[in-house]
Amino acid sequence: MIEVTFIVNQLSIQQTQSVYLDQRIDFHIRHILYQASVDLYNWENIQCSIIYSNVKYGCDKTFEELNITNNSKLSIKFTKPISIEILNQQFASIQYQADAFDRIKMFQEWIIKNHLRNAQYEIQIIDASNGKSIQDETWIQNGIQQSIQVLLNINVKQSILWQGNSITIEFNVFSPISQLIQSLKNQLKINTIISLQYQDNNLKPEILYFNQNIPLNIQLQANIPNALTYRISFQKQQREKQITCNSYSFVSEIIRQLRSQFQINKSSNILLKYYWILDTKNTFAQEDIPNFSLIELIEEDSQGEFQITLRNIGENVDQQQNDIICLVRIDTTLKQLSQRIPHQINEEVKFYLDQNAQQQLDDQQNMENLDVCYGMTIMYKIERRPRITQIYKQIEQKKFGILIVNMNSVTTQELAIQNDVFALASIMRHNFGLPKNQIIKFSIGTTLLKDEDNLDKILDGKFDNLQAIFLETINIYLKYLHNDSKTLITVKLEDTLEKISKEQNLNGIFKINDKSLSINETFAQLQIYNGETIIYEKTTPIEEESEKIPSINNDPISQNQQLHQPSPINSGIQESNDQQKELPVAKPQNVQSKIENIIKEEDFINVNTQVGGRVYKFRAKGTQRFEVLKSILYDFLIKEEPERIKYYSLVNEEQVLRDDILISSLNKQEINIQLKLKQNII
Repeated sequence: MIEVTFIVNQLSIQQTQSVYLDQRIDFHIRHILYQASVDLYNWENIQCSIIYSNVKYGCDKTFEELNITNNSKLSIKFTKPISIEILNQQFASIQYQADAFDRIKMFQEWIIKNHLRNAQYEIQIIDASNGKSIQDETWIQNGIQQSIQVLLNINVKQSILWQGNSITIEFNVFSPISQLIQSLKNQLKINTIISLQYQDNNLKPEILYFNQNIPLNIQLQANIPNALTYRISFQKQQREKQITCNSYSFVSEIIRQLRSQFQINKSSNILLKYYWILDTKNTFAQEDIPNFSLIELIEEDSQGEFQITLRNIGENVDQQQNDIICLVRIDTTLKQLSQRIPHQINEEVKFYLDQNAQQQLDDQQNMENLDVCYGMTIMYKIERRPRITQIYKQIEQKKFGILIVNMNSVTTQELAIQNDVFALASIMRHNFGLPKNQIIKFSIGTTLLKDEDNLDKILDGKFDNLQAIFLETINIYLKYLHNDSKTLITVKLEDTLEKISKEQNLNGIFKINDKSLSINETFAQLQIYNGETIIYEKTTPIEEESEKIPSINNDPISQNQQLHQPSPINSGIQESNDQQKELPVAKPQNVQSKIENIIKEEDFINVNTQVGGRVYKFRAKGTQRFEVLKSILYDFLIKEEPERIKYYSLVNEEQVLRDDILISSLNKQEINIQLKLKQNII
């Protein structure tokens, strides 16, 4: 028996053992590796060599064969080639050739030299297969003997001067500046919009920190700007403008300015998008968009029709609850709009453009005359008509017969011929007890009269062959809540929504002007007027559309849950929207009726989703996976290319939710989540 010292520089091992001359050397080498916690399952693929007396040998020899004497020293070297593939987007397609016995620090130094401009950032290496951090000195000591995929978490500690105090924030160098700003606000526990400056220049929030070329150990300046500056990008015109406003400016005000500056059609809908679509009713402080951010302007062509709001400003009226959302055209008159406002025959509708009702508008004016554009609000009051019996006595009254074509009868009407065809139709509907939304068409001979035609202008007020036809149908639009497509259909006044929904193969909730409609009432009872749009939301998708919803039975690939933990959005300015939307659940068609019979109220979970400064409320089945919920929220709120959904996560209490777990696994009837961009993969 002799004493031999084994030296493994790759693993910083030097160990002396007593050995027998007839023993194989690799027996002791494997024992040394075992003591160093090196997994030997792949031993046959590891090359081992011995240096003794400056001569290289294989490790399968015995001590006697190599003439090893007492107190000898053997240098051991191992070789096991592996490949390191980096998954971060900024390192796309990079593969690093290494040895399993190499020190990991060599890989980190290579990254810093070749891809990080020699900046000594802290690099954390994550095994993408299990999400564990690789921390030991060599790859093999971390159990890595094969090629591996990794994610790099490259952090920097940035010093920021805020109101005389120095604050240090640690974050990922490939995060946008907006993330650094949000982290600072979270640490300071403030909601105020702040700016970051480097060398007296504002940092653009959407630019990655790494791309700003900020040297290490440089302190940034943070302050509250006196005015907000935003860069507006309009891709359709390939133009960019810079606007200045204050934090209390409403998004709707800026949209009006931009419509004029970019000369956008009045009927087009304008959306402003940061990472989310801005709410026109919010201020920029409520949307909490960092100063000097890039905001995208999106123009949606409305194909001639555009949306406005009618608001009742009469006394003792809850204005917000009485808002009427309607679609108009450039040539739509205020008189035509009055037909869409419920009021009595002895009442009239007066319109105004200002909240204080300083100047009444002429009801013959149309949207173009009034310079009304998409999203504007027109105020109105409903007032009792003044008694005009004595006035009518002073103007020309006329009795005339009207042939009602589809009743083959003649009726005599008397009214002042200074009225128009619209007034005549209103009187006849009242006299005959017809629904307010029934259409009456008038003609003289083959000439069809318009609603705005004055009776005294028709053949100079001399006509004896006026004809009328009572139409039994109206044309309406059906519009799905989650897209812009509309379907024009013709319905009878006696039809019900239940009948139409069966004919159109729809099963859902129907609304008009944000009010739910009964499916059992007729269109006459519902007083839905010709040309109006009914919004519907499916509660049971038809078979071909259910494919749009990811199957809740699929098992998605598990994602690493420790890599991308965004800082929580400050919730101090949350604003809940007033509508709750029940998320659709994909069901096989042949068991649909059975499922509907066993659905219970407790099966549903209330989901409050925060995006930016707003909170959206939904109801979802607890048996759905979070991947389904994320897909639906992404389509409804973000509306980007489908493949970009992988850059978003659902977050609950600062923890990223795995796609493959059930909503019910949180064991709550109401959950609060955030839909956020991932932080580390840009």
